[in-house]
Amino acid sequence: MGDCFVLGIPIEVDFLVTRRGAKATWGLLYSPDDVRVALEVKQLGAFPSTIKKVRRNFRHLSVHCPRLACAYVAIKERKGYKLAVTKAKIGYPAFALAVYRHPAKEFELTGGWERLLAFLRQTLNS
Repeated sequence: MGDCFVLGIPIEVDFLVTRRGAKATWGLLYSPDDVRVALEVKQLGAFPSTIKKVRRNFRHLSVHCPRLACAYVAIKERKGYKLAVTKAKIGYPAFALAVYRHPAKEFELTGGWERLLAFLRQTLNS
């Protein structure tokens, strides 16, 4: 579900994967026991404050929902961008689905989609 919250945690989550049959209050508020994966999704990568905010939010979610897996997804990221969100920078899986060179906006796929799907399958099957 997109743009949602976990009960008791004041953090908006771009996308939550919940257990089958989970019911949201008001269509956007889920019980901590129902959530399995939290995804932060950005269309064009990160701004300078993104890394710190994502790391802080994922840590907060992980403390309150120990079974919850968190991951960052950039639809497109500038190739070689020094502020690109990576697993090393945030401590959680990070996936860039495509990269582009600045100023040209033509992009190339990275295999990130396949890695994201593998992460989700592994997480949901464990």
